[in-house]
Amino acid sequence: MSTTKKTTASSPPGHDVFVTILGELIGVSILAVIADTNEEMGKVAVALMGGWLLIFLMTHDTFLKGIVNKL
Repeated sequence: MSTTKKTTASSPPGHDVFVTILGELIGVSILAVIADTNEEMGKVAVALMGGWLLIFLMTHDTFLKGIVNKL
């Protein structure tokens, strides 16, 4: 006897995408405001963004492989 589990979505389809994009836009806006305050904070903001990019590329190897295959 097979058992199937029905999942019910509490939010409309695509809601998670909009929430993620909104969160990223807010984060980038905050980093841009911080980077604009002075030269030192700009360097810190760029270092943070570069570090997050490296962490993303290390944890999402399939994304990186897809880029390499297209080159």
